[in-house]
Parts: sequence; structure tokens; C-alpha cells
Amino acid sequence: MDEKKADDLVPLELAVETVYARVYEAQHRKAGLVCSPEQLNGIAHAIAALVPVFIYDKDPASVRRLGDHELEKGLFRECGRIMIFLDGRAPIRTFAVPGEALDSVVRQLSAAG
Repeated sequence: MDEKKADDLVPLELAVETVYARVYEAQHRKAGLVCSPEQLNGIAHAIAALVPVFIYDKDPASVRRLGDHELEKGLFRECGRIMIFLDGRAPIRTFAVPGEALDSVVRQLSAAG
């Protein structure tokens, strides 16, 4: 699963929105709540903990899986669009996850409540 084509991947931002819609949106709507960027950042962290995360550039051949050490101590911001680091490392942008893994993420987060 380390090697992926850009066509197999979903931008993390879209994955976050999809997971929110499938797991949390109905509950929030019933409770009269609105989703905050912080909640979406939390979903991005949950996704990154459950499935491989890739970065990509404009060139589809540049897709690369991030190692756990690269994500360590990172904080998602802007609803999963960017990861910042308090230790001074440069921010990471353009994340993607395997599209086929979203159903598994939804199941796991739904089961967790």
C-alpha cells in the first residue's frame, strides 16, 4: 500500500468532509450544532491515525507515503489542508489518503461513537 497512483487517492480535505458527513453531520444537525474547523482538524488526525497518508505535488508521479515520523508532533490546520509543526519544521500541504479506505474509517469512527 506504500505505492499509490494519484487516481487512487482522495485529497485529505475531501476525505475529512466525507467522513464528517457520514459519521457526525446528522447528529450535529439534530443537536443544532455547526461543525467547527477544530472538529474537522480532529477528523483529519483520526484519518491519519487509521490509514496511510500521502503527499503529492502537481506531478502525479510525485505521490509519496508519509512515514509516522514525518507526521509526528504535527497539528492539522485549515480542516486538514495543512499540517504545522511547533518544532520549526516546514508545514506540509497537499495530503491525500486512499479512497478505498474511507469506508473503513467511517466504520471505525462510527463504532467508536
